[in-house]
Amino acid sequence: MVPATPLAPGRVFEVPEVLELVLANLTQRHLALSASLVCRRWNGACRRLMRVPVEWNDSMDLIELLTRLDRLGHAHTLRCSSTATTSSINTVDLHREQLFDRLAQLSDIATIPLRRLILRGYYEFGFLLQTLPFLGSLTKLQFENLTGSFFEMEFVLRACVNLTYLSVDASNARQPAYFTPLGRTVSTRESAMIHGTCGMPRFRMKQLRLRKFALDQTMLVSLLPSLPGLAELRIEGVRVSPPPAEEEEQQQEQQEGTGAAPTWTPFDRGQFYDSVALYCPELRAIQLSIKGEPAERQDIVDLARFLPKVHNWSFDFYDLTGVSTMSTIHSYTNRLTSLEISNGPPLWRSDLMSNPPAEAIHRFLCESPQLLHFKAPGFAYPAALLGLTPVDHGRIVGLSTTPTTQGEATETLSPFWACRNLRTLDLRIRAKSMDSKSPLFSRQVFAYISLVCPKLETLSLHHPFLNLTLEGGFCLLAKLDRLRWLKLEVPFSEPFDTRNFVWMRQCPTLNG
Repeated sequence: MVPATPLAPGRVFEVPEVLELVLANLTQRHLALSASLVCRRWNGACRRLMRVPVEWNDSMDLIELLTRLDRLGHAHTLRCSSTATTSSINTVDLHREQLFDRLAQLSDIATIPLRRLILRGYYEFGFLLQTLPFLGSLTKLQFENLTGSFFEMEFVLRACVNLTYLSVDASNARQPAYFTPLGRTVSTRESAMIHGTCGMPRFRMKQLRLRKFALDQTMLVSLLPSLPGLAELRIEGVRVSPPPAEEEEQQQEQQEGTGAAPTWTPFDRGQFYDSVALYCPELRAIQLSIKGEPAERQDIVDLARFLPKVHNWSFDFYDLTGVSTMSTIHSYTNRLTSLEISNGPPLWRSDLMSNPPAEAIHRFLCESPQLLHFKAPGFAYPAALLGLTPVDHGRIVGLSTTPTTQGEATETLSPFWACRNLRTLDLRIRAKSMDSKSPLFSRQVFAYISLVCPKLETLSLHHPFLNLTLEGGFCLLAKLDRLRWLKLEVPFSEPFDTRNFVWMRQCPTLNG
């Protein structure tokens, strides 16, 4: 209730009802900025959210480098990129020394406020060894294109105890980095050596993603007890083979008759899912893709049996090439709320684009009314499966052409997707180049999405020839009244015309 006595103009926002009325008309996008203008106390709380990230490059101009390093004391995010060549090694060393010195100076004064560290380019783990001791407040670490042959998980977790998100992507799939988890160190030859397991505290990790690593099942399981609050686990494109030095040593010992049982054993998905269920009860999303070992029917059954609360499944495309695998996933259509497919085949592999994976995935979407999120940016979805043709009265009918045994073509209705509650769609569309360049094709795509998925909030489309004009039906996306985020990857589209994007300004929820 507003007090009867009048308040000074500067104190009017101290009344909770006034603040509630003002903030009720703000969108999430402008909430932090507007709140900081409303109340000085909120300004201090929102200052961290308004900090501009610092971009650092190991080959930039020295004066520009020093200017950016001066902003580290107030930065929330540090993005490091490596673009230097071998001819500028001295410049790289100088720039890195400047960065390390500045971090050391700031850490002596106060705690560095950095919360996110993103490394893009080609960095070895040694770069982290010199950086992380000053960044104990990090909550997110993203490491792209890790070079070298090892990654020490124990060092990272002990240096950043508040870390909630960790993503590490090795740069070379043929010579993967070797994962050294808890209780293990790295020898001078940079190979994984097994030592006694030491007691580790529990960490706050919520999301863990490892890609293109070589690791053993026991190594990965040894990490799980320290991450009881893990909600998302993605192990993608890993290999289950020991380092070359260790493998040669085992082979030599076996030839001499003195070797013990191999320390690296075949990966048992069922046992791994059982361990995850035991140590990570809060897990909601999982992916386990082993290079050269596609998932089988029993692996899907074990996943559903040991992790009944996990409703977000992710697979490598090659895990779904078996008919039995997709048919097993179909049996859980009423349970899955999210399905992600990564690492699809190249566009020239038309044999893998069609039967059976593409049709099986299409059938899954037609039988999954509970699905909320579908992401398949690496898999090229054949547009022929949608089979849309416009007819009179503004209706759209699905049309699929299927050859008969006599070689003739018969027209049958193609089922629509059943996931009308879909919130997220990330799709790469594939069609014949001659057909996909016409505005009619673009109208079919936009009409299908706007009619079949009316509740979309995030939409990402990838196709080289989508027509983003009124003739191409781009404005049909205006029917998605809940759309908040739109991304279009269209390298060969027609020239943009601002008149074709008027509907975006009229969409109240669209933010990007």
